[in-house]
Amino acid sequence: FGPLGRFGYKHKRIGEKLYLNLLAEAESQKDNWPPIKAGLFRNSYERFEKVASTILAHINQMHYF
Repeated sequence: FGPLGRFGYKHKRIGEKLYLNLLAEAESQKDNWPPIKAGLFRNSYERFEKVASTILAHINQMHYF
């Protein structure tokens, strides 16, 4: 589980796709994406991708915003 906060709110209520923009940026840079290079997700884009897809599914299922 990850707190969805502003990403979830803006995605569902306002229509801003900030999270999708973040995913696109990460995908374009993969292992060279600065958060991955800094050590997040054990320096693995594949690990980030698994976590990110789970969070996106959760955002898409939200009904409380």
